[in-house]
Amino acid sequence: MAPRLLAALLVPVREFHAARLLLHVGPWIVWLHVVSDGLITLSYYCISPALIYLLVRRRRDLPFQWPFWMFGLFILSCGTTHLMEIWTVWRPSYVLSGIVKAITAAASVATAVMLIPLLPKAIALPSPQQLRRVNGELRLEIIDRERVEQLLRETLAEREGTLAELADRTSAVEALEQTEAALRKA
Repeated sequence: MAPRLLAALLVPVREFHAARLLLHVGPWIVWLHVVSDGLITLSYYCISPALIYLLVRRRRDLPFQWPFWMFGLFILSCGTTHLMEIWTVWRPSYVLSGIVKAITAAASVATAVMLIPLLPKAIALPSPQQLRRVNGELRLEIIDRERVEQLLRETLAEREGTLAELADRTSAVEALEQTEAALRKA
């Protein structure tokens, strides 16, 4: 069973060969498709690792990481679809090509469906402008708090000085009272 399945996936279909149809127009059309699909594949294969690098290495703090993984899978499968298009120009394995497209379709639909409930949450995230404004307000509050704290420290220092002075006066009064009491006894 497995060898037959493998043969069905990889053995070219003889009845229909897309490259032969394209060659009737001219070889340039074949190369237009091959080069275009190759560049698209290369681009897609570069985007997916960039998304994963963003997630794994740089921004572990992102609140919604799974959409990046879903987009990575979706983009990788799109690149594989274009790679399969290049393959089928010379080896028309339409069953395998169809399976790759079905996987891409499943990844695409899953990404789209899972993205829909995320949209209100993503819209609710503050914009960079809102974050800058709030940070500016917080900086002003910090400046005000630091100014009030400095005033409190100065007031406390004054109070401590006053208390020390009062304590000295109290000690002086007590010393006078003791001297006066000693003189009365004498």
